Amino acid sequence: MDVADPLLDFTCYMGRLMPGGTFDSLFKDGGERSSRAPFTGSIICDTQLYWLNALIGRCFYDFLRNAWWADRVKEKLQRKLSKIHVPYFIEELQVTAISMGKEVPVIRRAGYPYLDERGFWVDLDVSYTGSFEMTIETKMNLMKLKRTDIKQIPSSSSVSSVDSRSPVTDSDEEDSAESSTDEEEEAVTNPEERESGQTSKKLLRYLNKLTQSRYFQQATEYKYIKRAMENVSNTPLQLAVKVKSLVGKLAINIPPPPSDRLWYGFRGPPRLVLYARPQVGERVVTLTHITEWIERKLEIEFQRVFVMPNMDDLIIPILRGTDVL
Repeated sequence: MDVADPLLDFTCYMGRLMPGGTFDSLFKDGGERSSRAPFTGSIICDTQLYWLNALIGRCFYDFLRNAWWADRVKEKLQRKLSKIHVPYFIEELQVTAISMGKEVPVIRRAGYPYLDERGFWVDLDVSYTGSFEMTIETKMNLMKLKRTDIKQIPSSSSVSSVDSRSPVTDSDEEDSAESSTDEEEEAVTNPEERESGQTSKKLLRYLNKLTQSRYFQQATEYKYIKRAMENVSNTPLQLAVKVKSLVGKLAINIPPPPSDRLWYGFRGPPRLVLYARPQVGERVVTLTHITEWIERKLEIEFQRVFVMPNMDDLIIPILRGTDVL
């Protein structure tokens, strides 16, 4: 695809969302463009939903390519990641870059809409293979492993009580896994994820026991070891996280008026496939346990925010009535 040709870029994007043969009349000139005509009909959905997928895709074409919208998505992701509890020697996760991907989620099937005391509802079977990517950066502050720092580690309860604002009452506050514990995390993972999580937790417990030993604390006082720890602590750890696919049943809810929000969440854990590729400084490295831990944390965070009874929300200005003016 020649990205320098805006029309070809747009038609290739829309071609995936259209029924087969849609662009035949547009590319009948017999020239070079006809040999690169967009492939059409690549999505799988109910016939009556082609128009809806095409309409949504057209509306979000510029959204996927606009830097302003990318920054808004980045800010929202950062607010959620800031809620994740990390081991005391790992700094807060920071989103440094994102790529919105080149596709929007596809609605494969739609259920019958209905009303109840909580408002309007409709269930959608959705599929996403747009390869959304984000770069997460953090640091392993090994100097916190020294005994003087270990004594200052706050408990989980004290961390949770720092900010008691609720996303229900504060529109700028993000819902997240801010009060999660290891026991709760195990409850939302499948056996394979639980096995990986147990391995990571064993490593952390072993590391905690090792760092509290007298020999380790004495070793950290040696000049060369201390300098090496400082160098590692000042080296950023980057992870390129890529969402390969997401498939599940998405529930859409708009509460009765007055309400300016659209709520969405999955009915049961969706099939989520994501990968994290670590890089320390300028070198791509293999840090299996840390990578697995961050991947698992991201999956848990996703479930706690987007899997019912938890739901995320979007503000829809046209639902505000005259207040929007």
